[in-house]
Amino acid sequence: AVPVLFRFLSLRYWNRHRGACLLSTLGVALGIAVFVAIQIANHSVLASFQSSLDAVSGKATLQVSGGNNGLPDETYVRLRQLENPQIKALAPVLSRAFYSPTLKTSLLVLGLDIFAEADFRDFSLQTKPENINDDSVARSTPTAREGLQFLTNPKAIAIAEDLAKRSNLRVGSTLELFIGARREKFQVAAILRGEALQQTYGGDFAVLDIASAQESFGQIGKISRIDLRVDDADISAVTAVLRPLLPPDATIARPSQRGAEVADMLAAFRLNLTALSCIAIFVGAFLIYNAIASAVVRRRAEVGVLRSTGASRNQLISMFLSEAALIGFIGSILGLLLGIFLARFALQAVSTTVSSLYVAVKARELLIPFWLVWSAPLGGTLLAVLAAIPPSFEAAATSPRAASLDATLHRSTARWALPLAGAGGLLLVLAAILSSPGIASRSAFLGFLAAFCTLGGFALATPLFTLWFARLAQKIAARFFGIESTLAASQLQRALNRSSLVVAALMVALSMTIGLATMVGSFRSSVSDWVKTSITGDLYVTTATGFSGDPGPGLPPEVVRYASNLKSVELFDTIRGADTVINNQPVFIAANDLPSLANGERAMKFVETANGETAAKLAHTNATGILVSERFKNLLGFRAGQNLKLQTPRGEKSFFIAGVFYDYTPNDAVIYLPRKLYQKYWNDNAIDGLSLHLKPEYSALQIKRDLEQKFGGKYQLTLLPNAEIRESVFTTFDQTFAVTYALQLIAVLIAAVGIFDTIWSLLLERTRELAVLRAVGASRKQIAKAILIECFLIGLCGWIIGMMAGLALAWQLIFVINRQFFGWTIGWVLPISVPVQALVLALVAAVGAGVLPALQIARRSLAASLQRE
Repeated sequence: AVPVLFRFLSLRYWNRHRGACLLSTLGVALGIAVFVAIQIANHSVLASFQSSLDAVSGKATLQVSGGNNGLPDETYVRLRQLENPQIKALAPVLSRAFYSPTLKTSLLVLGLDIFAEADFRDFSLQTKPENINDDSVARSTPTAREGLQFLTNPKAIAIAEDLAKRSNLRVGSTLELFIGARREKFQVAAILRGEALQQTYGGDFAVLDIASAQESFGQIGKISRIDLRVDDADISAVTAVLRPLLPPDATIARPSQRGAEVADMLAAFRLNLTALSCIAIFVGAFLIYNAIASAVVRRRAEVGVLRSTGASRNQLISMFLSEAALIGFIGSILGLLLGIFLARFALQAVSTTVSSLYVAVKARELLIPFWLVWSAPLGGTLLAVLAAIPPSFEAAATSPRAASLDATLHRSTARWALPLAGAGGLLLVLAAILSSPGIASRSAFLGFLAAFCTLGGFALATPLFTLWFARLAQKIAARFFGIESTLAASQLQRALNRSSLVVAALMVALSMTIGLATMVGSFRSSVSDWVKTSITGDLYVTTATGFSGDPGPGLPPEVVRYASNLKSVELFDTIRGADTVINNQPVFIAANDLPSLANGERAMKFVETANGETAAKLAHTNATGILVSERFKNLLGFRAGQNLKLQTPRGEKSFFIAGVFYDYTPNDAVIYLPRKLYQKYWNDNAIDGLSLHLKPEYSALQIKRDLEQKFGGKYQLTLLPNAEIRESVFTTFDQTFAVTYALQLIAVLIAAVGIFDTIWSLLLERTRELAVLRAVGASRKQIAKAILIECFLIGLCGWIIGMMAGLALAWQLIFVINRQFFGWTIGWVLPISVPVQALVLALVAAVGAGVLPALQIARRSLAASLQRE
């Protein structure tokens, strides 16, 4: 019987109401599309990093990696002399990423011994200036002749075939790289051919002979790692043999272990994006509920007839759920296709954010996980069915007599408003429990669960709040406004089942907007305060690529001497950075001299200090004293007064944590190490940059021009006045939240579609009622005015409850989820623009959605409107 009902009743109904069907399908499609796009982007970024890692590692089964200063050549020589049959092959590698002004992007450059690489990688070197699209060149290990040709030129570089095609480079072309403060020119001497190499670093990949790389990179006598081929069964034994021959800060690991570490590092970030994309699906679920509820209301008389003629409740439930399943399935398929299209844009945003916050990655190829192909349609269909259950059961439970009376539906909703609000209150209590520090700190998932409980709690409380709001609005309208306002407020509570639904959809979208905007605004305010106290130098002098943390040559000594001895310079801070990893957490070692701290020109705010020491004393701590950032403390669990063990080139050393300071460096937890201490244990005297504090009578622009004239023709320097470096901080900040802004916009768009659909349905249900008003003397203008006032009230009601939900969500984002993901303390700031913009958005969405339906209803034929279907 159900297929017959579906064929003769359901399909005919939706054919007559194609607009409502289209909008509901569109809502599902948008929600699924956002989820699919984010999942594809997440998967593609991680897969790109893994592919790069596999391609760079080649056939290596074990890797010996140096610390921030790399490995000395002597380590490789010792391992080569090691007569161990378990080691099948080994090869040295020097790996660095440089910015190329020729390509306008960064380039991963490997220094390789191309003859030793024969045991690790399969690639060919095309050394003749042939067409790079010619596939006739054999894909094999470089021949001795090709290798010798490549070795004869110390500036010879080989670039990946894909890069050559995209950049229109060929054998003989010139390629420039910024290496520290030098602008080095290389000649493309060969094109690298090999499938695996084209996936490395998004195809932006090049190879130098290792000796040439050491000289060009300023890393003479240093290598990054040693690749080894060892049978899996022998890895533990080989590791035990290698350890005594290695420097103290060297690590031994499988290449796959690095991929697993990065996957763990990105897990919380991926969960963050997934949760935000699920909010769009959550909003889309309201559209399905609305579509089926609309169908139930419009067909109540039909349902009554069916019940009177023998149709069972289960048959009616199955019919409505089948309709929802069909809408959900079609919407999910469209959403899957749209999501694949949107993933191209999401990929760039996610890749940029991951590179800014975690690890350098370039993802250009979309990789669609198979599970998504079947789970997206299945999930969208199940979501649609779940959303349709309440109206379907309500329709089936209504008696034939009650089904002929529309008012019974609205009375039913009003009767359930208080119990629903009670359930919502329980969800809010659960959200508060999950947000408590003792529970939320156990898992990043719990913070998002608390956020969804908050949204769910306010959504369940919406019918009761809408009822109270409508009654209050009716009293106010009766005193101060015209009859149209009274009718609008009255209709808001009479059609509670539908009006509360559109208010809830609007509330979810607005709460997401308000919550994220408040969190971002608070974060920006905190970062602004930090920038004012930490970036106090008048002019920053650094290498071409800025403060990268790479173990590069740093600033040329003559630049340091000249700039620091200028008569305009009152004092200067030195800046040197080193990247390391502690418990899978990226850590930046800031090895700086900061006399501006002791001088009072620069401030450092502390979360806590050991023994109540002052900031001035902490700026020059004792022989083993260091400072750590708040993020370091929260993510790694160390506090002031404890000792921290770090692996250095001189072995494991223990350092005393003298204080924990506030810091908002975007990509790492930070350790502040006095430069003398760093020089002692890391054997590194280089300086990455200078922070010049000028005398009052001198301007930063004047000193910048002086340095450009002195060194502009010789070195490639980055000279940043205070205002520019502060601007760059906020540019990075905005890039970090680019994906968040996009998800926020799409959720609002889905809500706007839902508002339009719901308001249109509301007015269609009241066609006869509005026609009666016309018949008793109401003008078309009054009808349109009443409709628009009703839309205004819906927008205002949605804004009020959306503000409450949004502020609760903002609190969770700032004090729970933010601390879980970033480990920072953010001060609460609510810019006045946030509620104002939310109000404008709510009213524009609600009133704008009602304009077209209001005009259409007002213009309808009076006689036709009074007829029953």
